[in-house]
Amino acid sequence: MKDLVAGIGHSKEYYACGDGWIQLIKRAKHIVRKYNLKHKRDTNFEPLEFVDIKEKFGYLNLYLNYYPKGMIKRMLRIEHASFDYCEICGTKKTTKMRELHHWYMNRCDKCYKEEIQKYNERFNVGSKES
Repeated sequence: MKDLVAGIGHSKEYYACGDGWIQLIKRAKHIVRKYNLKHKRDTNFEPLEFVDIKEKFGYLNLYLNYYPKGMIKRMLRIEHASFDYCEICGTKKTTKMRELHHWYMNRCDKCYKEEIQKYNERFNVGSKES
């Protein structure tokens, strides 16, 4: 889990995904910041904040404390864009949805090979001693 200060709200926010999606997260936070600045003087305004940012089923999931008109569509566009980028390194080249022992992940060829190697080392897959 990585730490990313949002610059909105009163608390630090955390995200549970790879660094390859940082630019998408920054884009989403920029949209929320602009919304908050535009509406901060409105009567009964409640600041829009992220309550969770994580990877789930191989793509980026962005959760807000509420969804004003048009915001769901804007967040979904960013979530769908995560299918194009490797969650680990951020490249678009060779990136696609992969599966490793029932775990879904969005990886490029290079990062997927590294993921398989880590998995095999961790669980002694292919080891003569297992």
